[in-house]
Amino acid sequence: MGFSGPLVPRSAVVPRFSRRPLGARRLDEQLKALADEHVRGRKQTELLVKALRKAQVRGQWGELQLKRAVERANLHVHCDFDQQVHLDGDDGVQRPGHGPCTSAAATTS
Repeated sequence: MGFSGPLVPRSAVVPRFSRRPLGARRLDEQLKALADEHVRGRKQTELLVKALRKAQVRGQWGELQLKRAVERANLHVHCDFDQQVHLDGDDGVQRPGHGPCTSAAATTS
């Protein structure tokens, strides 16, 4: 058994089959972009976790969450509630019916 016809150099045939279709290249680019975004998201999550370990940041985060919850209940800042109010009364207690309610968020470590 023999070959009938001219022999073609391997270098002329291999590149033709090793090229990937355009759709596959685009998919590779999208997968790489997705992997890069995943790494960025993971780094941001780590930074958030580190920040929330600090009491000051936890307190600010808690205040923000409380404010959002109260606003979802259709209450408005300075009309229905105030934040970080310091009472100067004799006993430091706010009585019902004497102005808006006071919100305060506290966290424990």
